[in-house]
Amino acid sequence: MGMQVVFYKVDNGRLCAWVATPPKRKRFQGTTMASGRDLPHDLAQFVVEATLGLQHGFWGLLANGATFKSVVGRRRTQPGPCGWECCACWRRQSVDCSTGEVPC
Repeated sequence: MGMQVVFYKVDNGRLCAWVATPPKRKRFQGTTMASGRDLPHDLAQFVVEATLGLQHGFWGLLANGATFKSVVGRRRTQPGPCGWECCACWRRQSVDCSTGEVPC
């Protein structure tokens, strides 16, 4: 993935937030969510993608320049033909929007 992501607690531990620094891109602030009793959703997703080496999941797409409505403060990428916001990034990586397949 190559992107540094730092998770931290806010509001006496009630909330969790993150900040990401993609390779060769400007650092940006991510979403803030309730910490709850379990792992926060974004942290759990990050761990799964990093452990499984998923390069085209949410975090991999962010690392490669995709933007999402839920991540404020970044210039939005234009949606791909399927309507997904991340598809502009997928096209740059030669990913087929309709199937999600990456040609070898």
